Amino acid sequence: KQDLDNIQDKKIELLKLKEEQITQKKTLETQQNRLKDNADAFTTDCWGIYKQYEEDFKEALRGAIGSKVVFRDKILSEKKSNSAFLLSLDELKGKAATLLAGSPIRKNTIPSLRSYELIDNIEKDVIWKKVIVGKAGVDISGLIEKLRNSDWVNQGRQYLTDDKTCPFCQKETVDQNLRDQIEEYFDESFKFDKSEIDSKKSTYLSQVETLLSSLNSIEELEKINPESKLNVELFSVNLKSLNSQFSENKLLMQEKQEKTSQEIELVDTSFNLSDLSSLINTANSEIIEHNKLVDNYTHELANLKSSIWRYLVEELKDKIASYESKKNGLDRGINGIFEKIDSRKSNIKKLEHEIVVLSKNVTSVQPTVDEINRMLKAYGFTNFLIVSSLDIPNHYAIKRENGDLAHETLSEGEVTFITFLYFVQLAKGGVDQNTVTDDRVVVIDDPISSLDSNVLYVVSTIVKAMIRDVKDVEANSIKQLLLLTHNIYFHKEASFLGSRSNGDCDTNFWILRKSQNVTSIQSYGQNNPIESSYELLWREIKEWQHNSGITLQNTMRRIIENYFKLGKFTDENIVEQ
Repeated sequence: KQDLDNIQDKKIELLKLKEEQITQKKTLETQQNRLKDNADAFTTDCWGIYKQYEEDFKEALRGAIGSKVVFRDKILSEKKSNSAFLLSLDELKGKAATLLAGSPIRKNTIPSLRSYELIDNIEKDVIWKKVIVGKAGVDISGLIEKLRNSDWVNQGRQYLTDDKTCPFCQKETVDQNLRDQIEEYFDESFKFDKSEIDSKKSTYLSQVETLLSSLNSIEELEKINPESKLNVELFSVNLKSLNSQFSENKLLMQEKQEKTSQEIELVDTSFNLSDLSSLINTANSEIIEHNKLVDNYTHELANLKSSIWRYLVEELKDKIASYESKKNGLDRGINGIFEKIDSRKSNIKKLEHEIVVLSKNVTSVQPTVDEINRMLKAYGFTNFLIVSSLDIPNHYAIKRENGDLAHETLSEGEVTFITFLYFVQLAKGGVDQNTVTDDRVVVIDDPISSLDSNVLYVVSTIVKAMIRDVKDVEANSIKQLLLLTHNIYFHKEASFLGSRSNGDCDTNFWILRKSQNVTSIQSYGQNNPIESSYELLWREIKEWQHNSGITLQNTMRRIIENYFKLGKFTDENIVEQ
């Protein structure tokens, strides 16, 4: 008795531990689902970033875009290990356009502008603002200065000949003295300045011609170059402006040559030249960087890929932080639950072992023998008994009152009944000590075959007792009982518990039907669909969709027979009337 009570207490304790384990596993499943949802959401965020930059960087990301999960894991890996310098999106796109299209080809740099310092110096030379006239001390100088016609006189000098006719007034007034005064007026200083103007103009025009030839050539070549790094449009605007300035300066120089006494100011072309030079230098800087990529393609490609991953990680920085924060919290919670489950699992095994050890003290065939014999006697089966087998340990034998073995002489009903009684005992225990504490689901399928109505009542009473134990006994090892029957009366007896024939929250009803070798099942919830065989026949008619035409006709025949045979009428009486 003490061992049995102890086993019962430990079973209750074991049941509580298992219920806690079930609850804990549900909590674990919830946390694992949250962990999965967190991972799925972050995976979607990562894939969204890939789709955003797919057109620009797809080739660089190959190997990690086979699936969303692979791409997500690559992002997390790069976040831990990538130390590449963070480049701007424009820088990445520029390099990607060069490197990802295949191994690039070297480009020639644009010829830089030759020094335009000489052009600038000539344009700023003081000679252009200098008033160049003849010698002031000569007798004729007063008249020339008064008339301010030095340039006119100078131009007419070439027309002075040995002839006495004056080239200016066309009268014979020219003598050697006038020739000498004019020549003396335009002395060596005048000649030097005049020569300086001619020389600087010639040099200037030569320099300009060479420069413009180079610039025009650059413009023509770059216009037809589809991969030009030069801002051709702005270059052309500046070049056109420069051409206009040079043309204007040429006219001004021509004017100074003809009228040396005039002050002129040449247009300063240095600003346009500087802008053109800057455009060329900028383009050449890009070409040099391009050529560096070409010269070190493999290394630069690896650096580009690393920089792209670094950029994507930076774009996802906040989402990575949120994902990892949630993941770390959930991981800690899940690990804690696993620890509790493992600890409880150890306690469950310990309890189960203790129950098995205690069961060894109380486990034998004798309690089953005593219980079955008690039930046989109580229900009027007195012509045989169950005894322990003398030949095989832990087995049973069936004996008549006179001591003979009754195995061969039992009726079909007796065999069915004693088999049922043995099954009931087996459902409560086990075939060895190790299975005594196992949870089990019990299925009873039509246990009343070949039994008379009295035994049918006995079997239904035992089944109802099992049902009550399943519902009410906390430590019962039977967790669920499925009862199947074709017998209306047995169904009514077994389903009538206390004062009700309908189910409760722990009891449900179904009807199985078979038509054309296909079985269907219909649920009735907690409502008992069976009250009498006659009512059941009418239910079959109402639910004829579940049956074939043949079954339907047979059911109608049985209804008619059942109705008319409730009285004294025979088939012949019915036919006659």
